[in-house]
Amino acid sequence: DIYSDLGHLSYKLDTSLKSDEFLQTLKWLDLKPELNSETALRRISATAVWGGNFQKSGINPLELSIDKSSLKGEVGIINAERPALFVNVSGDMINFDNYLLPMPKDVAAGDFETRMNYRMQKLGFLKGFDADLRLNLDLGIYESMPFENVKLIADLKNGVLDIKDLSIAAAANAAFDFKGEIKGFGENFAFENLKYDVETKDFSSFLSKLDIKAPDVDLKTLKTFSSKGIATGSPSRFAVKAISKLEN
Repeated sequence: DIYSDLGHLSYKLDTSLKSDEFLQTLKWLDLKPELNSETALRRISATAVWGGNFQKSGINPLELSIDKSSLKGEVGIINAERPALFVNVSGDMINFDNYLLPMPKDVAAGDFETRMNYRMQKLGFLKGFDADLRLNLDLGIYESMPFENVKLIADLKNGVLDIKDLSIAAAANAAFDFKGEIKGFGENFAFENLKYDVETKDFSSFLSKLDIKAPDVDLKTLKTFSSKGIATGSPSRFAVKAISKLEN
């Protein structure tokens, strides 16, 4: 439907899409995404209701299935000098390793800051728009590490991600919660007033999965670890105030 609302042209469209070779469709459109798996972006189906006008539009409801992942939610778009998005989406499972190319070997062999800076430099496009994000994911996999029950509420504005709440029920044998600001998209990883809360019942495995070199002690007898704190800076130079507990 296309209609006039107070002198403005508006529309409401019911749309659907289905393909078993969506990657070929993208190539036909001269879009050639770099993927890490030959089976990625093959099967896709989507239904959505578009509504709004040329200044503001929304997609509600949105149901999208890509390969083995399913997403549901709503999206709002403000077409202004600086575009803005509202995204409220829930998903069951996404294996990001199928879609993102692995790091170069020299970067992957580097320290935590080297790897984070490489990731951030790939995300410079996030400085081009603002967003209100409400995301839920039952299971995510990145660099072969599973992340269970991920919930994110955040605002992206002027290239700064203000995390209202980011909780991860299980990753690297630990539970995490974060609040604070992430900076440096397109540049180097930095954070400001980043509050964190981490708890694990397998301290040795936690250090190993995060590639943290442990002191020369028998960590098998040290299981329970928790830490709460607030930090500002970068991985190599930061100020932190924290309370941590290892066993008793």
